[in-house]
Amino acid sequence: MTRSTICWLLGSGIVALATFAACRYDPVPQDLIDGLGEEPGEPSELHRAGQPCLACHSVYEGAEPRMSVGGTIYYEASDGRILPAPEVLVEVTDSRQVTRKACTNAAGNFWVEHEDWRDVSFPLTVRAGERRMISIVGRDGSCASCHSLPDEASLDPVTGAGRASAGVVVVSESDVGAICVPSGGTTSSSTTSTTSSTSSSGGGAGGEGGVGGGTSSTTSSSSSAGGGSGGGGGA
Repeated sequence: MTRSTICWLLGSGIVALATFAACRYDPVPQDLIDGLGEEPGEPSELHRAGQPCLACHSVYEGAEPRMSVGGTIYYEASDGRILPAPEVLVEVTDSRQVTRKACTNAAGNFWVEHEDWRDVSFPLTVRAGERRMISIVGRDGSCASCHSLPDEASLDPVTGAGRASAGVVVVSESDVGAICVPSGGTTSSSTTSTTSSTSSSGGGAGGEGGVGGGTSSTTSSSSSAGGGSGGGGGA
């Protein structure tokens, strides 16, 4: 039973009114969450690659950890497949020139926890590996809100690019597996940054890459995004 159904029952008096105060229902974020599909297994740092992380890891849904920024990075292998990109350094800089750094994990997921960046100030600029994002991130910390996985509406079924999406974020294969040191100074494929920097390298996690190999999976915990694909964001 979805939250919207429960809230409707509560509001209709079908369920005990005493529990109504515990129900928070906002149709916009809830429709987004409902559209992500069922969790295929146990939630983990590898789950829901390519999906908008902050849909759930936010005040509204309350998934832990709460995040300020989160997404999924891919790379194009020599055989043309688009695969999750582990050990890629992602740098996000806000409008006050404060930077947080994070390393992608085995699913290509990365994130910065809200506790580490409570006062993030939009817009943001992003860099993933050696790739800089040309445009800015206006107000949404989930990369997959714009860089979505391929679906039946994609103009390019490999990249996911179309009128409503820039396609998934793809870096060079040379960016993968490098020594990745987040802001905290610990080399890790999943540790998020905990300290800030006043320098900014701008751009990064751009939107011209793609997800190869055909149909992608939006719920696989460590899938390679359709013979290739995988968001973020999910997570």
